[in-house]
Amino acid sequence: ILDSSLRMPVDSQLVRTVEVSPVIVVTHQGALKANPGGAERLQAAGVEILQLPRASEGGVDLEALLDELGRRQWTYLMVEGGASVLESFVLSGLADELLTFLSPVNVAGACEGLPRFDVSQVMSKIHLGEVEVQEFGVDRLERYILSG
Repeated sequence: ILDSSLRMPVDSQLVRTVEVSPVIVVTHQGALKANPGGAERLQAAGVEILQLPRASEGGVDLEALLDELGRRQWTYLMVEGGASVLESFVLSGLADELLTFLSPVNVAGACEGLPRFDVSQVMSKIHLGEVEVQEFGVDRLERYILSG
């Protein structure tokens, strides 16, 4: 979990199931200084706190994160994040592929006010090679191999 302010609730489903599946909260020194209690509560609940350098835009340095995961012999990472996290991985060249699920169905109010990951906006900044499209009823999966 990328958490540059250590706001993850201790009563979240992820923390409650830490015995079943380990949880790593990735943050930076500034967050640890600003919210030492947040780190202590998460650690007491069994969460690993991984401190990495801060990126220039204020979040965690994603290259340092991938280096650390490589040292831990992780070879595959699925990033499921908000618009800014996804754009950071894709635009910085740290992603190998991008999968988008599109649906014409609008669940009333479900996404209202949330930042939107706009594939067309990303495509205006880098080349995405569309390699596969699959239809699932009215829904659509687009898989892009990212040029690097």
